[in-house]
Amino acid sequence: LAATLNVLISALDEASKRLPLEAEPSNMARALDELAGD
Repeated sequence: LAATLNVLISALDEASKRLPLEAEPSNMARALDELAGD
């Protein structure tokens, strides 16, 4: 599961470099961490 989340985080990080997102990458990572904790 951790490996899958790392892939998702990497993909989101790459996407955030190409797309003007309002959400901060750190906030996205924190949200993913919270989801992973459930």
